Amino acid sequence: MAKLGASTVFLGYGFAVPHLGLTGCLWVSFGVALCVCASAITMAYLDSRNPALETWRSAVPEGLKEEVKHVFYVLRGLPYSLWIVVAAAFFQHGTEFSFVVNAPNMFADRYNFTESRAGYTAGILYYVQIIAPLFGFLTDHFGHRDLWLFGSGSLVVLGIFTSYASRVPPGLYTAFLGLGDAAYSVSATSSISVLAGSSGAAGIAFGLLKLSEGVGDAVWTASSGGILIHCLPDGPSGWMMFLALLSVTALCCLGFHLGLVIFNRKTGSSLSFTQIERVASRAAEELEQERISSPKLKGSDSPDTPLRKSFSGLGYESIGDGSHKLASKTEFK
Repeated sequence: MAKLGASTVFLGYGFAVPHLGLTGCLWVSFGVALCVCASAITMAYLDSRNPALETWRSAVPEGLKEEVKHVFYVLRGLPYSLWIVVAAAFFQHGTEFSFVVNAPNMFADRYNFTESRAGYTAGILYYVQIIAPLFGFLTDHFGHRDLWLFGSGSLVVLGIFTSYASRVPPGLYTAFLGLGDAAYSVSATSSISVLAGSSGAAGIAFGLLKLSEGVGDAVWTASSGGILIHCLPDGPSGWMMFLALLSVTALCCLGFHLGLVIFNRKTGSSLSFTQIERVASRAAEELEQERISSPKLKGSDSPDTPLRKSFSGLGYESIGDGSHKLASKTEFK
């Protein structure tokens, strides 16, 4: 929904700029930001009145020093694969953001586009985000999140290197970048959920991902801005230097994704399983705990509890000793 909202706003501003001007659009953005702040304050107020949060608050360490120690303890327990995803986000999200920020001016200079046409063309990166749910379905159904991340980085590299050819329509390589961003946004969040779910630190892990993306946006946008300030007065070579910077960052991103694929294969392939296999694995763990806590309930003598019924619905069958296996798939490890 966030990507769909971004694409809608980008397209709306493309229509509004000729009528409202840039100043008018900035005032509209200011009003929207105020509405967002009001919504955040309202949600915080409603959460503060939720009695269900009292249990959570009682589990939080008291005192700033204890909280800091707790955070560092959680960070040390995060898997290495998660840190690779976070590092790749620094380069990939920064590359895409730097491109879309400077794309309208680049299209106007290189292709003599009008301001509106340049804005529409740059917005293609956001328009294609409407298919992001499709990537989510494919990730859940087929698994292999590490390969989806590698594919998203490959699309970004393809888009950046295609942009060097002046005869290639800018909408084409912008679409490549948009497809890469759509696949990345789904695969990265899904991978973080998988890698941090068992540690109970999903909130911190998602925060690290967003922090890396934000820092990458700031660093590479500022770097590209510095390059353009010094090189654009010399002519079109400024845009070539800009694309060269994005080429380096895109290749760094692809390198991290390749490292994730290799590391995932060597550490149990936790990112390779489908969503059904993940659910079945959690159900198997709960069933094992149930069997241990109630040793008299084994094999066919076990009652048809809701957990066992749902477990059977996932394609698993009892093998008589209280454990289970997939009826039609390779046994999940």
